[in-house]
Order: sequence, then C-alpha cells, then structure tokens
Amino acid sequence: MKIVLSWHIFSCGWGWDCTTITPMAKLISLKQQEGHDAKATAYIKAYMLFPAGILGLISMIGGVGGLGYQLIATDTYTWSTFLQSSGLLLLGGVLGWVQTTYHRWILSNRPEVFASRMRQPAVNKSGRPKRESAASQAQASGSPWAPGGYMVGLAILLAGSMLSVLYGAVHPIAACFLPWAGFFWAKLFFWKSVLTN
Repeated sequence: MKIVLSWHIFSCGWGWDCTTITPMAKLISLKQQEGHDAKATAYIKAYMLFPAGILGLISMIGGVGGLGYQLIATDTYTWSTFLQSSGLLLLGGVLGWVQTTYHRWILSNRPEVFASRMRQPAVNKSGRPKRESAASQAQASGSPWAPGGYMVGLAILLAGSMLSVLYGAVHPIAACFLPWAGFFWAKLFFWKSVLTN
C-alpha cells in the first residue's frame, strides 16, 4: 500500500502497519526535467543557433569581401595581412567556444534557465499577453559573473579588431567582420550535437 502525501511518497508495510516508512523519489520531477530539456533545446535552436548561422554568414561575406577589396583595389595584401586576419578569425572562434562551453554547462546543469525563456505568454480576456511581474522576470542564469565575462569578451574582440586596423595590415572592414565570423561559426560548430537531435 502506498500513501501519497503532498511532497513525498511513502511506502508502508502490509495492512495499515506504517512502522517502516521510506521516502521514495517522485516521478513528477523527472517528467518536469524532460520538459525543461526539450524546451531548452528548442530555445537554443531557435534563438541562438539560427541567428548565429545568419550572422556568421553575413560576417564571413563581409570579412572576405574586405580582404578581397584589399587584395584587388589597394594592393596591400601581404603575408602579415593573412596572418592577422587568420588571428582575428581564431580570436573570435576562441571567444565563441568559451561562450558555447558556458551555455552547454547551463544546458546540462540548469536547463530550466533556457526553458523559462521559451515559455508562452499568458493571454488575458482581450487576447493581449499579460505582463509578467518583476519577480518572475528576474531569474538567475548560470553565474553572477556571466555579464562581466560577456563584457570582457566583447572588449577583447573589439580590441583585437582595433589593433589590427591601427597597427596591423588588415583593411578596417575585414577587421570588423572577421572576429564576428569566427565567433558565430564557432558557436555553430560546438553546438552541432544539438542540431543533430
């Protein structure tokens, strides 16, 4: 015989002999976890990977176009241009890998963070979405240091672009686009396991 209480499921002996009460795991939380995983994966596909693919393509076209212009029109394309532009792609790729690694950690340890962003808004009688309260909007992400890490990564990416323009041999258009191309393509490459599912 099993008695279901509000938070725990207890198993009792034969009859009403409840001298041996052992708490058992709830199956409801497992189903809720599976729902979080599916919603979090859908959020990553729709709001992270789709824009990363489009922005990566635009950035790559802009970067290669800038390098092509530098090669044909200005005739200043040298081996140092090739090395610096490859370094900009690599810098963006490393920063994309770092952010993707952090997001994969959130997906494996706290999928409810991404799943909560995928919720459908509640609708009131007039058909308009209800506004959420400030308490429900303020949800913690993976780490309190994440916004600072994002700002440091952005500063490193912009500093690499500026240094390659000011002191290097890369055309400004290519220097602006190539790190972003590396960033977005790295996100796509390191999230490929989510795309195959």
